[in-house]
Amino acid sequence: MGAYPGQYKGEDRTIDSETAGIWGVVLLTAAFWVILLRRYDKVHPEPMLAVVSMVIIGGVGSYYTAGYTNAVLEELTGFRFADPMLSTASAVKITFLMGLNEEFFKALFTLLIIKDAKVFDEPVDAAVYAVSTAIGFAAFENADYAVRYGSAVLFERSLASMPLHISLASIWALGIAKGKFAYGGYIRNATPYILLAGILHAFYNYAVIFAPDPLYSYVFAGVIILMTVSFMFFILKRLEALST
Repeated sequence: MGAYPGQYKGEDRTIDSETAGIWGVVLLTAAFWVILLRRYDKVHPEPMLAVVSMVIIGGVGSYYTAGYTNAVLEELTGFRFADPMLSTASAVKITFLMGLNEEFFKALFTLLIIKDAKVFDEPVDAAVYAVSTAIGFAAFENADYAVRYGSAVLFERSLASMPLHISLASIWALGIAKGKFAYGGYIRNATPYILLAGILHAFYNYAVIFAPDPLYSYVFAGVIILMTVSFMFFILKRLEALST
């Protein structure tokens, strides 16, 4: 659910004290999630350099690729994301397409980077690297939004959007783990989980942007975040147990 490069032309993107502060907050929240993630990778901890590299490479690559693709989807469908004049049917279509698009590219970049890597040698590693990609994606998205729209949005996005991206990544990480250590290959195993994550992402986007009642928006979005974060901790514990 991010802006894409070049979307807002003519903006002054000069680095100032506010921008530096935004990046400072973003980096701190990203570091918090990385530290929390490593609590579930105790048996054979992944190299910190590999984790940070995934945050940067997987996160940046998937964020900007998904952003450009979101722009293409807007052009192809004629729908403008977050347009309050959209009909209910159109809003559902564009939120689903963009939610699925973002989850697909996060999963794709994760898989392309780790599928043949020597460090990917136990089930929990799929979650470690998937969540690392999502941390990077969410961090760059939050920074982009805050720089464009003001630092006031950063608090809400840090509490909502970042946990959402991270927890949804853990869902399709389970598919990647099955693709590596079970039968059927990556595409067959990961596709249903990517689709599930995309649907949940779409529900969240619709609730936040198009819900007619702000109270309904906050409650429904909060339920989705709590549910997906609960999924994440369950999946991490399950994959951790399978890795021992």
